[in-house]
Amino acid sequence: MKEEALPRGEVDWPAVVRVLREISRRSEEFLMDNALIGGAACAFYRVKLDQEGDPDFRSPPASEREEQIWLSRDIDFIGQRLDEYGAALGLEARGNPPRFYVDGVWIDSPEIGVSLDPRRCLRDAIVSSVEVEGEKVTFNTADPITLYREKMALLEQKEKRPQDSLHAGVLKEFLSLDLVKRLERGVLGAAGAKQWRDDAREIKEIDPTFHLDARYRRRVHAALVRFESGQPKAVRAYVDHHVPVPDALKQLPRRPRPDRAGEVS
Repeated sequence: MKEEALPRGEVDWPAVVRVLREISRRSEEFLMDNALIGGAACAFYRVKLDQEGDPDFRSPPASEREEQIWLSRDIDFIGQRLDEYGAALGLEARGNPPRFYVDGVWIDSPEIGVSLDPRRCLRDAIVSSVEVEGEKVTFNTADPITLYREKMALLEQKEKRPQDSLHAGVLKEFLSLDLVKRLERGVLGAAGAKQWRDDAREIKEIDPTFHLDARYRRRVHAALVRFESGQPKAVRAYVDHHVPVPDALKQLPRRPRPDRAGEVS
């Protein structure tokens, strides 16, 4: 009997998880040697946003038509070459161009994107696990900054795809929440402060308007005012130069800086 691939719009996150379980059964190593990218990876961050339930940063609402184009008909990975997938998964390539078919979904790989580099994707990948009917499945997802860079680069292309703006919108919300939450925890340490600054700097390079969002500005400055262990210098210096103070906070007194021995660099 001829197998039918799921139509556009039906490769949602539950379908992705189902395919990840099937791939894991075939080769757990494949999921460590490759990372999710594309619509499936953006769906991963969309789910994480929804789970946070933050009042400010959430998945942008999507119309019925937008939901249909949110995911394509396949799941993309990056890491190994596509011609290595067959041996890794015990599958034969099908179709033209050749791809691999797993549980109703096409598996594909661009091998390299507009800005995607396989080595960086694997180096910075987020390692996660899901449980599916008692089975634990561990997999890599490209980190959100890498994905945001790729989506913003795609939006600069002459021929734009409608799903890229939807994906970029979710990634921007996720990255905003991630930066805010790191500050709101109140403790960063020197290494954490420098990592926050470096991430914020890279995101601004990708999207020069990123730090201008009113919700983000309010939360970042409010978090620094309440910081419990002395405002981290690396963050404070970056915020002072790149994250405008919201009008509502301009009149609030800034918490006194600690003496030099108590500063966090």
